[in-house]
Amino acid sequence: MAKIEKSQYKKIKKMYTEGNTMSDIAKYFKVPLDAIVYAMRKAKIPRRSMSMVQKIRFIKKPASFQIRKINNEKSKKILIAGLMLYWAEGYKTSKSSGVDFANSDSDMIITFMKFNIYTAWMDPIFYATAAIFAVSLFFLVYSIRRYVELKNSDEF
Repeated sequence: MAKIEKSQYKKIKKMYTEGNTMSDIAKYFKVPLDAIVYAMRKAKIPRRSMSMVQKIRFIKKPASFQIRKINNEKSKKILIAGLMLYWAEGYKTSKSSGVDFANSDSDMIITFMKFNIYTAWMDPIFYATAAIFAVSLFFLVYSIRRYVELKNSDEF
């Protein structure tokens, strides 16, 4: 097994506390991952919790959207409406990790969705999945309504 000198423990600790993964550190020192784990144990460098590992992965992950340039009046109005809706109805705490919008008014939900579409180009897979979900939900609601109508009528 590759050996890491005690003089390098400070560098390992510094890199690890700066958010580098153990794999990144192993690549930097050109040693196997096991050597870094062993050195960290010897240097008594505490390991991160799984939640911290996930948070660091999320932060390092590239964004799944790009902010669009607002170049027409319609987009400006939707941007302002969306920001006001999020300000009034959005979930904004230090614990939140995304954009949450809580409202049962369908017009507000549609406006907020337009805000997201007009102001940010998101991953097309996200939109395809959302469209399939929306169509499935529509047919489910339609089927339930039709079933209730038939059940309450004399045709059933």
